[in-house]
Amino acid sequence: GLLTMRHRQDREKARMALAASELKYRVYMDNSPVPMFITDHKGRYVDTNKAASDLLGYSREEILSMSVFDLDKTSSDVAADFEQVNQRIVFHSHRLLQRRDGELVDVFLNAVRLKNGQVMAFCQDITDLEEAQRSLRSALERISKTAVDIAFTKKLGVGFFGGEGFILQRLTGDGLAFVHAGGHIEKKTLGAGEQ
Repeated sequence: GLLTMRHRQDREKARMALAASELKYRVYMDNSPVPMFITDHKGRYVDTNKAASDLLGYSREEILSMSVFDLDKTSSDVAADFEQVNQRIVFHSHRLLQRRDGELVDVFLNAVRLKNGQVMAFCQDITDLEEAQRSLRSALERISKTAVDIAFTKKLGVGFFGGEGFILQRLTGDGLAFVHAGGHIEKKTLGAGEQ
């Protein structure tokens, strides 16, 4: 009798602790602003959160019917990368995930293999950052390819009287140019026939 009652009390405490732990997990998962995915050892989604649904445009139920191979459209070998996650404890990678509308989302993914064999992944949308970096690279490429033709003329009076120096007559090119000048700068637009 006494041993059985003690055994029931222990089981009830364990059940209540497990319920509290599961509730805590669900609250963290559901309220996280960071997209989270949990997969089994084969890459099938077993849990996800609202932030992941918001990022990809799929409902939670739709994501849970998929695997990483359905959503990860990174050009590298997704199966080999997922195997690395299973071999290591922690995995970090830039990935391309496909949204429900077909658009690709650049994400930085941090994944960790859990003791139960599942993989928990957190991702950060870096689409805007990637676009800004592409724009910057493009601008730097245009600047590095800029051909600038600069023509200066020396005024005749400089040789005799000094003082006026060179006059910039023409600045042409197909990109950005930075001009640093000292002294007095005067801009004059000449009409047809004027010199």
